[in-house]
Amino acid sequence: MWREPTVVTPATGSVIELSAIKSRLRIVGDHEDAVLIEIREEVIAEAQSYTGLFLTRETVRLDCDGWGDLRLLPVAPVLQDAAAVVRYRDAAGQIVALAGDAYRVGGKALDARIEPVPGAVWPAAYGLVRVEVEVGWPVLPYDVRSALMQRIADRFERRETAPVASFSDWDQLLVNYRFGGGAWTRGA
Repeated sequence: MWREPTVVTPATGSVIELSAIKSRLRIVGDHEDAVLIEIREEVIAEAQSYTGLFLTRETVRLDCDGWGDLRLLPVAPVLQDAAAVVRYRDAAGQIVALAGDAYRVGGKALDARIEPVPGAVWPAAYGLVRVEVEVGWPVLPYDVRSALMQRIADRFERRETAPVASFSDWDQLLVNYRFGGGAWTRGA
């Protein structure tokens, strides 16, 4: 069983640059920067909560009970070239790092796993397997970016929450990215 992830290395920067937002909204000057930054962060948090994804590149620590849990990581996206460090509790009760060439990140971004390399087997673990892994896309998928930009523009123009249709453009662009890997939510 997985425990709630802990952010080890937080994101630096944002998934959408302020200059891109200002260009989209045709804003010249810096008089609206504070408002745009606040709206951008609100919308990113909302998208992370709605989808369950880490939109920014971060490193998270995940604790679980055993090797079998690694068949599906409870966070996404995890890219196949993502850096991962695996540790486990050995028979002496010590937390030991597993050699990096003994495992690999497999699967796809939204259903990633950590598996032993061919010919390797997991060592005996005693109640704890700990993974540190990079999450997030280096570049947002176009439809996710589009949903964020649309929501930012809407919020900037209205400056308050307005009722939306039962299935909005937001839902249409993000529905295929909803991830239910964990019982916790991002950005909530």
